[in-house]
Parts: sequence; C-alpha cells; structure tokens
Amino acid sequence: MFLSGIVYSQDSQYTISDDTMEFQLDKKAHLGVSFGLYYMFYTFHSYDTINVHAQLDAMLLSSIIGLSYEVYQGSSFSDADGFSKEDMLYNLIGVAMGRVSHEFFLYFKELI
Repeated sequence: MFLSGIVYSQDSQYTISDDTMEFQLDKKAHLGVSFGLYYMFYTFHSYDTINVHAQLDAMLLSSIIGLSYEVYQGSSFSDADGFSKEDMLYNLIGVAMGRVSHEFFLYFKELI
C-alpha cells in the first residue's frame, strides 16, 4: 500500500532513471543480492516444515524486495536517479540464476 501511495500520489516527484544495461558495479550488486535473497528465503521457508512451494515463495519474495527497492529509488524520498527498469531486470536475472543453480544442485544431489 505504501508503494502504491508513492507511485500514484498527486504531488509525487516519481522519476524513471535513464540507465544502461552495462554490467557495472550497480548491476552486479542487483544481480548478486537477488541471487542471495532467493537462497535466504528458500532456506527460511524450507527449514522447519515441508513446504512444496518454498522455491516459488523464495522467487516471489526476492522479486518483491527488488521491486520495492526500485520503487523507493524512484520516489521523492530517495536521492537516487530514479526507478531503473534495467536494475529491475538484473534483479530478475539474479533470482532466475538462483533458481536455476538450485535446480542444478538438486539434480546432481540425486545422482550422488
């Protein structure tokens, strides 16, 4: 609700950044943090109980964290350049890489 209030308020100075897809430190950070958030949320959701949706929950939660941060950066509360579609794409790539590497490890765990 807070995020939608920031985006749709009348007096908001919401900005969209003019960013590039160059794989610089900013993009590496978005990718790496999203990758790590996937594993953190998966661990939290599958630790005590058997949760058949732990992987999906981890993907959704880490994507929501990335989106929330980007929406915050676009708001007037932040000193950042604005919401970056490119950063959000790197967030999603990080989550996808976490999910694929997780499946990779689970596959080879079954073989051993």
